[in-house]
Amino acid sequence: MRVRDRIAIATIVAVIILLIIQFMQGALAEGPCYSAEWAEQLICSDALLHNYANQVGTHYDELIHKLSLKGDIRLSNEVERQQRSWQRQRNACIYQKDSHHCLLESMALRVGELDKLLDSPYFSSCTLIANPYRNVWTGMQSQISYPKGCLP
Repeated sequence: MRVRDRIAIATIVAVIILLIIQFMQGALAEGPCYSAEWAEQLICSDALLHNYANQVGTHYDELIHKLSLKGDIRLSNEVERQQRSWQRQRNACIYQKDSHHCLLESMALRVGELDKLLDSPYFSSCTLIANPYRNVWTGMQSQISYPKGCLP
């Protein structure tokens, strides 16, 4: 076998190995890593951001599941609307000077908001009120409120 043939075979083998590695990384990826959004690519490239993204996804899925078990379609729709709004705001972090910090803060706050909702009295004896007449996001605060006497 000539040197030229050996080099060609080695190149083909290297390309195949790289494709297999990329496929395996994609197959093992979780959450937003399948997306082409710049913010989500940044999230997938950083372990801490990726961990927060997984927490947001898990908490959100759990909240939607609990709301569906209660049959509360109106509040479930409001939470879904808030999640989409939050995602747009989170994605805008890529335009910030320190996009990593912006994403980190945005996701940490969202995890806290979802935790608060999951731990709310709504899932015991009190009822949450979603106010459709207010802006969903003012700062980074959720617009879901509690009736008097039911504050967490």
